[in-house]
Parts: sequence; C-alpha cells; structure tokens
Amino acid sequence: MRYPKNQLKENLHTPGGEFIDTSNNRVYSGYYWELNGRYFVGKTASNNAIELKKATPEEIQRAQLNKTEGINNVSKRTILSSNANVTGIPANTSTSSIRYFSKQINVTPIIIKEINKDTFDSIKGNPLYQTISLGSDSIYLNSPALDAAERNFPGIKTFLGLDSAFTGEGESLDLATAIKIATFNAKQKGGSGSYTKIDEKISRLPNNNYKAVITLRKDS
Repeated sequence: MRYPKNQLKENLHTPGGEFIDTSNNRVYSGYYWELNGRYFVGKTASNNAIELKKATPEEIQRAQLNKTEGINNVSKRTILSSNANVTGIPANTSTSSIRYFSKQINVTPIIIKEINKDTFDSIKGNPLYQTISLGSDSIYLNSPALDAAERNFPGIKTFLGLDSAFTGEGESLDLATAIKIATFNAKQKGGSGSYTKIDEKISRLPNNNYKAVITLRKDS
C-alpha cells in the first residue's frame, strides 16, 4: 500500500521515553515512522507494522516498572532467529517486537539496512544477502544476544549506535535522582562531549530504592 507523502514521515528514531509498543506494553526505543499522527515500529512504512502509543511520563515509568517487577530483575533477552548460523541460543518465547536487518554481500561497500518482515522473508534464503532478526529488548549495551549477533553479522552494533555507548547506574529513593546519578556515571566513563540517551531501565529494589541503568551514545 502506498501512503501519501505529505502525511508520511519515515526514518525517525527515538532513544526511548516517548512510546509504548502496543504488542507488549513495553517502552520502545529504535526506528519508527509516522502516518497522519499515528506511529509505527520500523524505519520505513509497512502494512504489517506494530503501532506505537505516544505515552505520558507516568505511563513510561509504569511500563518500565512493570517490565522489571515480578521477574527478579532477570532479563529474558535473546536473539530470535538468523540465517547467519547463530547456534546455542534458545528461541525467544516473549512478546518482544522483532526488528529485521539485512546486508547484500556481493557489493562494496556493504551496507546494513533495517527492513520489514515481508522483505526479510523474501530474501533470507538468498545467498547474496545476510539477514538477522532481533528482539527489540535484546538491543542494549553488553547484550549477550547482540554480542553473538555481532560475531555472525559484523557491523550490527555500529548500525545500532552501540559501538560508542556507555552505561551508568544510579540508586536513590527518588526516581529522578537515580536517573541523574546513572546519567552522570555514564558520562564519566565516556568523557567530555555530547550524548544521546539510547536506553533506560528502571527497577525497584527490596529497600524501596529505585535503580536506574542509563546507556548513552557519544555523539560524533
């Protein structure tokens, strides 16, 4: 389906804190596109894209807490599938949204692209392409799944902006203070310069303190 260009905005990106993924009620970070005031997962328009909900700060905080409470803060992040022969990684049974990537290996330079599921399905068996799919909640700094993906699909970390990222932690009874401490600690690791927040995880500790884990990407 073709959409009117004057109503369509593509190749937009959010570091998180703006949208909730309606497929799993989690905070979304990554590429999205907009059509007539509605928002969808993906870099370019697709008929089967997952819709995103524009969220208030209170809804974002609630979604972040719901993600961590009740699971003992153990993340269930894993690679979903790949024709890059990733082995030893279990299939994910969560409701995480899936992101798809490809690169054509018989051209120079090799360029990684984020694609939709239809395109992924049509080229994943083509020997001229390498493809990979990742759960959106496996895309974070020091993710074991993302590390495995990088070994088999080199360049994916750079494409996602996670090759120059720094993570800091902060803890406080006040959520805003915990976030500020975590942000400060992340910047201490990266040194002077400007940063873009690419991930934020909030959990509630047994002592009722908030724990924030903030990942920043250093701007070039």
